[in-house]
Amino acid sequence: MRAVTVTGPSPRGPISRSLRKIFSGRLARFLLVGASGALVNLGVLALLLELFAVPVLPGKITAIELSILWNFILNDRYTFRDRRSEHGVVARLLKYNLVALIGLVIQLGISSLADEGIVRLLSLGQIGHYRYLGQAIGIVAATAWNFLSNLLWTWRVRRQEASPVLVSGQS
Repeated sequence: MRAVTVTGPSPRGPISRSLRKIFSGRLARFLLVGASGALVNLGVLALLLELFAVPVLPGKITAIELSILWNFILNDRYTFRDRRSEHGVVARLLKYNLVALIGLVIQLGISSLADEGIVRLLSLGQIGHYRYLGQAIGIVAATAWNFLSNLLWTWRVRRQEASPVLVSGQS
């Protein structure tokens, strides 16, 4: 039996590797980090508004940015720790902030469209408590955007053009 070295793409390409990592816990870690970021956001907002009497808009902006920084640090050290060497921390942080900003726009846009659709579909005069359904739809869309964009861009791993593959069973 003789081993033959074959060059070319790995039989387990980058898409299958990415899917394995998603289903092996990366998505769950990303969601846990996001949930902790939501708590940071709400806690900071409450402190700023209630304890320090900061006006609402600056308080919200500060709380959002601090939760983005919190999420970045945890995602960088926990969710995407195996992908940190590709770019410097500042570049990853800027990319992460841009992805989060686009995610915010996606969430607002989709939740607004969902609210309008719910009002029309159910023939409501006002959205009422159904606004939470529209918000949830926006959150799901923004979370999908955030996860995939950060996986494929912020913490992107470059694929090697050719990798040697050992083929056995040939004599």
